[in-house]
Amino acid sequence: MKAVDTNVLLHFFVQDDNKEQAAIASSIMLAASPDDPVFVPQIVIVEVVWVLRKRLKYPRHVVCALLRAALSSAGIVFEHGEELLRLLTQMPNCADEIADNLIAISAAKAGCDGVCTFDMRAARTVPGMELLT
Repeated sequence: MKAVDTNVLLHFFVQDDNKEQAAIASSIMLAASPDDPVFVPQIVIVEVVWVLRKRLKYPRHVVCALLRAALSSAGIVFEHGEELLRLLTQMPNCADEIADNLIAISAAKAGCDGVCTFDMRAARTVPGMELLT
């Protein structure tokens, strides 16, 4: 199994002006299978969402649809994939909350009691986030 970096997943999703890199990214992602999967680390998910939302100005629902489509591929293994799919199912347009949710998921899996934050929105909306006052 090989992992992919942010730029590979972005070229696969965006199919931008760099046709050669987009073609290579597509061939890697589309060739992935349960017998030879591609792994997408959590930090790649966070970076991809940030670039799509902040740099490329993709709407939240489009970003979430891209992630859901990739999650449905049997050959693409996402770190915390089950939790990410559950999040995208419960909150279909949650692109802006993915990073905070993945932080909370990682903390819970590490046995932490919660995540301390100064982010009022995250503390209000993400289970496990605790506002520092």
